[in-house]
Amino acid sequence: MEVTLDTSSLGAKDAEKVFLLNFPNGKIKEEAKKDIKFEAIESSDKDDPVKKNHKTVVAKTGKMTYRGQNFGPTACRSAGLCQYYLGVLNKETGKMRLLDAHMINMEPVIAGEEESSIPEIPANLNLSFREKNDILTKSFGSSKKKKAVESRQRNQVKGEALEMALEMAVDHAMSQPDAKNLLSPSKSSETSSLIPPYNKDATSPAGVYNLDDIVSPRERDELSWAAEVFLKCERDQIEAWRKTSTYSSYVLNHLVTLPLREEARLKKATLLLYLQNLIKLYQTKAAELRSKDPLPDLPDFVKKSVLNKFTLKLGEDGRKMTRCMPARMKDKVISYILVLCLIIDEFQVDLGPLQQDLKISQQRLTTFVRALGCHYNVSKKTEFGEKTMTQTARLEVPLTFPERTIKTKKTRR
Repeated sequence: MEVTLDTSSLGAKDAEKVFLLNFPNGKIKEEAKKDIKFEAIESSDKDDPVKKNHKTVVAKTGKMTYRGQNFGPTACRSAGLCQYYLGVLNKETGKMRLLDAHMINMEPVIAGEEESSIPEIPANLNLSFREKNDILTKSFGSSKKKKAVESRQRNQVKGEALEMALEMAVDHAMSQPDAKNLLSPSKSSETSSLIPPYNKDATSPAGVYNLDDIVSPRERDELSWAAEVFLKCERDQIEAWRKTSTYSSYVLNHLVTLPLREEARLKKATLLLYLQNLIKLYQTKAAELRSKDPLPDLPDFVKKSVLNKFTLKLGEDGRKMTRCMPARMKDKVISYILVLCLIIDEFQVDLGPLQQDLKISQQRLTTFVRALGCHYNVSKKTEFGEKTMTQTARLEVPLTFPERTIKTKKTRR
């Protein structure tokens, strides 16, 4: 029999989509299929571009209840990477109709399980498995386990205080006059690896830094689907993100002026998403960095690449590996952020929003800018009786790097 495809239903509204339910715990008995009842629940938050597509399906039989969602930890992992379709064949006409489908894993709900007996954890908190387990242990654990959790958390706080003190010491050292020599690109200095690869003999600013050295083609390809949230946002959504500080000031300022051409619009949105996660990684505290997933918004390949490039894993002799980001790696993140901003802004960047996002001093930011071969300029003007200052980094050729100065001890004759 000849079969023809009817694709007129593709791209239909959510109301016309169907659900493909998977019962991983086993097949439903034939006698129970007749009595099973289904109920679909949609998210009421239509303003949020992510939450508005959340679906929950409940299936009830006489003795068992199943529940599944297209979001959260129980969701099908491949749902965000591919689109499912269901073919309905009309045997009389020989035509097959294709329908958009949601793939949902159905999990059994244990009868008599009371949700109120479980400590309520806010949904907007990105807690690791250990943190959730600590909450349960404090509520239902034995006295011995409770004391163990409290002792470990006290030691963790002491470790964070020590790291904070070390970071403050590094910041103080960087603020000293001789700190400008630390990032100077020199073959004899290990700090040259903190700066992305560059072509000192380039004849134009575009030839100095290669975008593929900052964000590889595969990383850009993996990020293209995740950048959809930026492509579809409107001014009202951007202002809402600004009020809640969902994204950095630099990224929000550029979302307002995305290009109209589709290819250029997608490329800029992808780079802004990568930049946002670099800024988030720089702001991540030591305890959050040790969590299972410090960058949940990134695809797995990009996440692994970013963490391997800008963080270190410590631990040996059978001890558990711990992820950390020392001051040297943080300097590397800042360098890559600045180079990516130069590429996005066509080699002239307003440093005001970046300084606000990174929360670093003007002197330290100037050190990084000049170490990348940029010219640093400060312009002051008065408008409506208020004085404003604009900091600009501009990449020009030929490149000029700060000279390394070596102090020599004076000897008395």
